[in-house]
Amino acid sequence: MAEKKRSRKNYKKINPEDYYNFEDRYIEKGGGGSGGKETGKKGPKTLNTLKRQQRRASQDQRMEELEDALCMVLDGFPDFESEDQQARFLAAYVGWVEANLTRLASLDPTQIDVSFAKSGGPGGQNINKRETKVSLLHKPTQIRVTNDQTRSQADNRKLAQEQLLQRLQDHLRDWKLYLGPSQQIDVELVSELLEHEN
Repeated sequence: MAEKKRSRKNYKKINPEDYYNFEDRYIEKGGGGSGGKETGKKGPKTLNTLKRQQRRASQDQRMEELEDALCMVLDGFPDFESEDQQARFLAAYVGWVEANLTRLASLDPTQIDVSFAKSGGPGGQNINKRETKVSLLHKPTQIRVTNDQTRSQADNRKLAQEQLLQRLQDHLRDWKLYLGPSQQIDVELVSELLEHEN
């Protein structure tokens, strides 16, 4: 019985680098796209569409995160007894955001309620007898911070002011990103977010 002739074809060895860079080389050649048998391959049009969709999804997710962050602050608004009271409060809040949207460098003392309390926990008689715990409430936003890190009321007040300033700056940054290039905020928009939160 005659032996089968062995094929003398010279098979090309595969370079792993060529395999990993296949998609990049394929895009350069302009392959894929619309139709054809090789539907698994993605041409420039398909990849660009996917990238656009991913960017849009990422932007949508970012907007949802910003909306959640804004609603966390709006959720701290007081319960209004009347629509007139709500309208006045929202007008003051929107006015504060508009006035400080560009830059908030310092706190306005007239907009802050300060209260003191005795600190709890270990630390000796000083913190248990003296009111060293400081609480600050920013009236336009209802953002509250409390600090009792040290045994000194003055130091705690300074730390609380720094915390409050940072929280307000973060809140304004969220509004900037949420509003985008238009930078237009009004009572109607805030009311919509309040309704969405509820």
